[in-house]
Formats: sequence, structure tokens, C-alpha cells
Amino acid sequence: MKTFNRTCRTVAASAAVFLVSQSMLAQESNPNSTSSTKLGADAPFWAQVIQETVDVRSAPSMRTGYPFATLEQEQRVEVMEIQDGWARIRASGTAFEDDFAYILDDQRAQLDPDTGMLVISARTELRAPNMDAQARPEHSWKQIARLEPGMSLQVIDRLRSDQDTVWRVQLPQVASGWVNATSVMEITEEPATPAKVDTTSSKAIQNNAQVPSNAPATIENSSTENETVQVEVDVVEVQVEEVVTRPGEALLESLESSWVDVDQMSDDDLAEYLQQYLVLAENESVDEAIAQMAQRRARQLQLKNSIRQRLAQLDRLRQANSQQLEQIESAQVALDARSEYNAVGRLNASAVYNGERLPQLYRVRDPGSGQTILYLEPDNPQITAMLGQVVGIVGTTRFDERLQLNIIEPRRIDILIAAD
Repeated sequence: MKTFNRTCRTVAASAAVFLVSQSMLAQESNPNSTSSTKLGADAPFWAQVIQETVDVRSAPSMRTGYPFATLEQEQRVEVMEIQDGWARIRASGTAFEDDFAYILDDQRAQLDPDTGMLVISARTELRAPNMDAQARPEHSWKQIARLEPGMSLQVIDRLRSDQDTVWRVQLPQVASGWVNATSVMEITEEPATPAKVDTTSSKAIQNNAQVPSNAPATIENSSTENETVQVEVDVVEVQVEEVVTRPGEALLESLESSWVDVDQMSDDDLAEYLQQYLVLAENESVDEAIAQMAQRRARQLQLKNSIRQRLAQLDRLRQANSQQLEQIESAQVALDARSEYNAVGRLNASAVYNGERLPQLYRVRDPGSGQTILYLEPDNPQITAMLGQVVGIVGTTRFDERLQLNIIEPRRIDILIAAD
């Protein structure tokens, strides 16, 4: 039976133990070979994109994490953590060499005229460009890295928006984003150099078990045939940056996830959204970028509300003008037709003489003033069909002593202006 002796160097207070099987040792003849496994090993590790294109998002969510970069199939990325089906990847390697991010142009970031680099003088945030909004700075607010004093970034250009001025910089390696974990596959790179074979006996190796602290970690394999295989492993310490939720971010993401097109909002919904965004924008404890985004949304809603009010006012004016024009037209028709008819006016039902306690009568109103001229009895079904229209009536007018009303007994009724 074969036995394995394992010697590992401690890194960052944790011991890494590597088991080498005969099948892995057989691959040493091909130093460029690569093995793929399912995603799920302890991060950080390298992975390869297995889908044609993959969006890199600013948060582990399709709703609240807008895309800021795109990966292509077979590109390699460094996975920092796995969370609820999402993989957080570092913006390192050639996959991100053409991508960019935004930094607010203020006293915390100054351009070095000698080097052309943007130097960070106080802690600030790196913002992801919102590709769903054509990367417009005013719609790009999600933080993808925290920049510390002393850091330098490559400047692409300087952009002005309606609210802010920002630096567009090459995406630094401190940034990170999120991809669907099913879109990448973990890969394991073999050592760049062939393993060194030591023909020393297993007993000699056991007697020399102490390894210097600066020596590479080794894996020793001794067999009954007294053959030993020693593999050198480079140990790399990687610091994983903690993702911190900023004050106000949860409320903003809740509002943004339920956001719909402003044109589709009811007046009540618009007022409610406006109130929520104003509360968020005026809260002094809220993160600066969150407050700025809330202010932009509030201004957008205020502008829309103002436009709606003006349109409603114009509509009321149009209706008033239309009514006035209609009254003028009706009055003109009445004047022209009075020589031919005994009465000219708009025929309407009466709320008082409705057939309940008093007899049912229709009233004829002056088209200009709206005052009642006289009444008529609806004894013909055709008269009911004329309600709301300007009519000319030929008939005999009498004064009803009991009702104290002028009532016309029509012989002929003509429609002069039809109802709309």
C-alpha cells in the first residue's frame, strides 16, 4: 500500500493541505494543461466564462444591480465570493481592460498635471456606469469600490451632466461586480514548471522534516518503492474587500426596484414617490451618492408634476373656450331662427319637474345665457331623443296658472345644432 507524507506552509494563520493523486502527477508532463470543475470551491479562485456574453452587474440582483460591463466566452475572471447564486468577481485581468468607471469631480480627487493621473486625496467612491441608461453619469450611482487616499487612476476624460461633473477613469482592479454563478466555471491552473523529482529515500525525508519559513510549500509522496515526488506550490495571499451597505441604499433600491415610467404613474403614485425621494434626499445621515440620486429622482418627479398641472390647466382653458364658442354659435343660430320659430333654445330635462311630485316637463334654455325660456310636455317619444340639442319650436305658448310657468304646445320641432 502506498502512503503520502504532506508538508504545508502556514499562510495568514491557516494551513493549506494539498493532496496529489497519481492522475494529477501524470499530467506534469504537460505544464499547460487545465482542469475545469463546477463552481463551488472556496474563494478566491479563477474561473472561465462559459456563456457567449455575460453582464457584470453592480449588485447581486437583476432588478437593483444594473450592468456596467460585459464579459465574453472563454475570458477568465477572479471569483472573490459566491452569494445566493451570484459570483462576485474582481475587475482584474484582460477581461476588464476596456471598461471604465466614474469618480465625482471634487476635492477628494485631483488631477496630477505631470503624470495625467487622478490622485485620491480623501476616501471616495468608484461608481459603476449604468449601461441600461447609456452610461449617463446622472443615472450611474452604484458604488463598486471604495477608493483610499494615495491611490492613482488612469483618466480617460472629464464629463459634465445636468447635476454633476465626473472623471471617467479606467476600471481599476480594486473594483468588483457580480455575475450569475452559472455563467462561469472554475478552472485550476497546473504549475508553470515541471515538478522536481527527489530520489532521496523516504527515511531521509522524514529526518529532514523541518522546512524554512521562506521555502515554498511542498507535497511529498513516498511509495513502497522508495520513490518520492516533490511539488512546489506558490502561495498567494489575497485580501477580500468586504461589501458594505451604505446608509439609505436599501430604501433607494426598494424605490428603484418598483419604479415605473413616470408617464404611466397616476397622480397619487407620483406624489407618493416624490415624498419618499425627498425624505431620502434631505436625510443628512444618508450616503452622499444615495442622496444625490434621490435628489435627481425628486427633481424629475417635480418637473413631471409641474408639466401635468400645466397640461391640465390648458385642458380646462380649452374646454372653457369650447363652451364659450358653442354658446356663441348657439346664440347666433337662435337669433337667425327666431323669425321662423316661436321658441329657440337647448332642450334639457328638468330636475324639479321630473314626474315624481310635479308633472314631467322639459325646459328650453337660452343658448347664450342658459336661462330657461319656457317648458314643454314630453308627450312624444321623439322629443326625448332631442335632449341636449338646440332646437327650434313652432307651436302655441300658454301660461299655466297652477304651475306659474310658460308652456309651449309644439306642432313642429327642428334640430338646429346637434349635441356633440
